[in-house]
Amino acid sequence: DTLDNVNFPTQGISTRSEYTFSSKSLGADHDFQTLRFGGIWPFTRGKSTFIPRLVLEGKLDGELGPQNRFFLGGFLNLSGFQTRQLSGEYAGLAELIYLRRLDNTSAAFTLPIYFGASLEAGNTWENSDDISLESVRMAGSLFLGLDTPIGPLYLGGGYAEGGFGS
Repeated sequence: DTLDNVNFPTQGISTRSEYTFSSKSLGADHDFQTLRFGGIWPFTRGKSTFIPRLVLEGKLDGELGPQNRFFLGGFLNLSGFQTRQLSGEYAGLAELIYLRRLDNTSAAFTLPIYFGASLEAGNTWENSDDISLESVRMAGSLFLGLDTPIGPLYLGGGYAEGGFGS
């Protein structure tokens, strides 16, 4: 992780890979293996920042318990759907987030204010055979963001294909 800001990054890279092995012989409820990969790669031109993001998650083997499934839905995770509304043994999300800083970057004692928009594509699936471009759901959001000392504050709305809004 080399991001310059965890809430509203303008440069750097953040990637994450995670392999999970769960075994009943070690006290787990289910035997399974999963693999997750995610990353963001922001780049800035003037006051505009573009943030490509990719998340791929899936079961390699075994039976997932309800708590081990992969979820999408909520702000910037297929905006328009409610948080964790979509669930499956496989998940994928590709998105492009746009941020535009609205305040004066040289002013002292100001909180950074951003206008943002996202274009998101992804879904969750029960079987790997179901994964296809035709099954991908589209979503997007518009938002204002404030980078406060105690964390980000967002005001926005999202819409997902099928008439889902939040």
